[in-house]
Amino acid sequence: MMPRLTIYGIRAALCWFVVGITVGMLMMIDMAVGLNGVGSRLLHVHIHIMLFGWFVQIIIAVAYWMLPRFGRERPRAWLAVVSILALNAASLTAIGFRWFHLHIHTVVWILEVLAFLFFAVHAWPRIKNFGAT
Repeated sequence: MMPRLTIYGIRAALCWFVVGITVGMLMMIDMAVGLNGVGSRLLHVHIHIMLFGWFVQIIIAVAYWMLPRFGRERPRAWLAVVSILALNAASLTAIGFRWFHLHIHTVVWILEVLAFLFFAVHAWPRIKNFGAT
């Protein structure tokens, strides 16, 4: 059975995928008919949503499920939860800051780096040589 964090992570990733496709459609409409440069302002948001909100998040959610467990529990599962939450917070922050013309990319990048570090610390003990216990 799929863990609850994986289910929520994949669902959130699919929601970001829909948002990213919508932003991409707005960019294409802007190129076709002109919406006062909305598309060019949304390029960074589109890249961020599709890369971190969808792609990286679905990888982390599936990796949480697929990496082997040694014993009945996943060690330090709360780190994986914080990782998924940090990725979603980074994507929401990127949209909000770009929408209101604030240029605070440092906050977004810090959240993403923390998400990667938390998941790496969570996953590290689960990666062992074949046949190791």
